[in-house]
Amino acid sequence: MKPKFTHDCNCCRFLGTHEEQDLYYCHGNIPTVIARHSSDGPDYTSGLSFVNHIPILGEAAKRALEKGYLKQETLDFWTRLS
Repeated sequence: MKPKFTHDCNCCRFLGTHEEQDLYYCHGNIPTVIARHSSDGPDYTSGLSFVNHIPILGEAAKRALEKGYLKQETLDFWTRLS
């Protein structure tokens, strides 16, 4: 499976496409999940603290957990802040 849209972050791991958006887990300085809606740079939604409020980010977090990229402790930390 290949991304539909261009994404230029070397720290991101592609998680597949869901609801016409490309999903990523970013393991940069601050870990996050991303839902990209086009190849235009700012066209994305992100934030581990929003996974319980924005369903597409919840899907990205679920996939990142399943693949072992995201640890449950990290997700718990960021969702506790929301």
